[in-house]
Amino acid sequence: ALKENNSIWIGSDPSSTTNNADENIGLGIGSLESITSGDRNTAIGKDAMNSNTDGNYNTSSGYQSLYVNTTGSFNVAVGNSSLGLNIDGDSNTGLGHRALNSNTSGDLNVAIGRKALYSTTTSRYNLAIGTYALEDANRTADTDGYNVALGYKSGNTGTNDIITGNKNTLLGSLTAASAAAGTNQIVIGYGTTGKGNNTVTIGNGDITTWTPTDD
Repeated sequence: ALKENNSIWIGSDPSSTTNNADENIGLGIGSLESITSGDRNTAIGKDAMNSNTDGNYNTSSGYQSLYVNTTGSFNVAVGNSSLGLNIDGDSNTGLGHRALNSNTSGDLNVAIGRKALYSTTTSRYNLAIGTYALEDANRTADTDGYNVALGYKSGNTGTNDIITGNKNTLLGSLTAASAAAGTNQIVIGYGTTGKGNNTVTIGNGDITTWTPTDD
């Protein structure tokens, strides 16, 4: 164990100079191994936050979670390789095996579930809850993601998986946009597919009655 400047490492001996790093906790071989001036980080697991130098206020739990993060701050990564490729993205939350795994500089994303938002790299403001939700989404034309997907494989059904699309809201397992580049589509209900950009679709083809009020 190593204790220095109100920081403690158990199972790891940082190879860098840690004199300017305060109030960090590293538990596991290779955890917080590169820290220099980052403060108030918690890393639990082998190689958790291994490359972090200046990032602050991060919480990382799981093998190689936030593994290559260097300056990103205010991130929460729980699960094997969650936010594993994040470099300088801030204020992201990845909970689950490889959730937000490929994110490098995107900010303010939330992914809950195995491989949720797995492919996104630089996009912002996305929310994916559910196993494989928005797994293929990776808008790079700009940082305006704004996609919301709730449910198992929402936005990632194998047909019309959202890739470059943005500003979509998909509520229900196996919901899909009309195209990979779909934008501003609201899709509600199990197995429902959007009808085009700037449209609202409620219910799949099995729905026989739709009523706006109780009669």
